[in-house]
Amino acid sequence: MTSPARYLLDTNICSYIAKAHENGNMLNHRVKAHYQRNADHVYISAITEREMQAWIALSAVPEWQRQHACALLNELSARIIPLTIEAEALARIIAIDLQKRGQKLETADIQNAAVAIHGGYVFVTHDRHFDRITDLVCEDWVELLL
Repeated sequence: MTSPARYLLDTNICSYIAKAHENGNMLNHRVKAHYQRNADHVYISAITEREMQAWIALSAVPEWQRQHACALLNELSARIIPLTIEAEALARIIAIDLQKRGQKLETADIQNAAVAIHGGYVFVTHDRHFDRITDLVCEDWVELLL
């Protein structure tokens, strides 16, 4: 029997979950429901945790979204994957590879990808630019549910 996949959520997927609101966007609710079905196998990186904390601090974010984001971070607090020395070394290799191919990504995105690859996680994101990263296994819970 194979073990279930382990998922590492990108910040944009976390925001879909945090934006699920009563009588709100159905897509947000479906992404959140998919998260809840897989919750025992879901992780976030320290990079995503930092980005979510910054998002929570933004004054333009409605209070209910802040509360949902805080609740999500609380749920995942025991499953935050650090950026290890090995993952950081892999991030440098990824950045060099992208640069050689004339492509570029934000440092945080490259670090998130490196954490996922190094740890053997399926990286859950709605951003297509992650397709540029060799060896990164991605899943898009937004497209999956359309």
